[in-house]
Amino acid sequence: MKKFKFLNFYKYIESLDDENYLYSFLKFNIAPTISKLKASTLVNLKSKNRNLKAIWDLYNNNLSRKLNIEYYILKENPDGYLILFYDNKLLKNKIFDEKCHNYLLENGYSNCHTLEDFLIKLKYNFNNNICPKEIGIFLDYPLEDVLDFSTCRKCKCIGYWKCYNDEKYCKNLFELFDMAKLDIANCILKECKKVA
Repeated sequence: MKKFKFLNFYKYIESLDDENYLYSFLKFNIAPTISKLKASTLVNLKSKNRNLKAIWDLYNNNLSRKLNIEYYILKENPDGYLILFYDNKLLKNKIFDEKCHNYLLENGYSNCHTLEDFLIKLKYNFNNNICPKEIGIFLDYPLEDVLDFSTCRKCKCIGYWKCYNDEKYCKNLFELFDMAKLDIANCILKECKKVA
């Protein structure tokens, strides 16, 4: 049922002008972060039917203000951006959590002292690796799942990440994330219908 609603949402926003389309697309995809359920969300803004890179370049200041969210461009290529949208307080809490912080320090972040330092290093790693294994920390995944991802063992379930440990906890989180997206989709659809 959710999948059907999500597909209908995407179909509906196709009719919007470029700025409102990108706003709706982003708000929906980063809903778990906007709702403060997750420290950050990674969005691959690729140009397919629309030139999302050009739209982002034109409207990014207005969009980030409207979304009330921080962002950091991790990678740029000719047809798009890889952008980390984050809640400043939640991401700092995650990165400076003792166990996560130690993991990052052991994996090349020893010269990082501020959130910006960590983001600069992550960007460097993204531009020198396909996908750095530590991205899971930044995306607020449980540390145990980040550690076990490298072992290639069989996961218990897959949702917003591969869960190797507490399946019930992760499934509950995945459901909360989906509900946040559904709430955002419903709000956007109501806003659009009021304007029409």
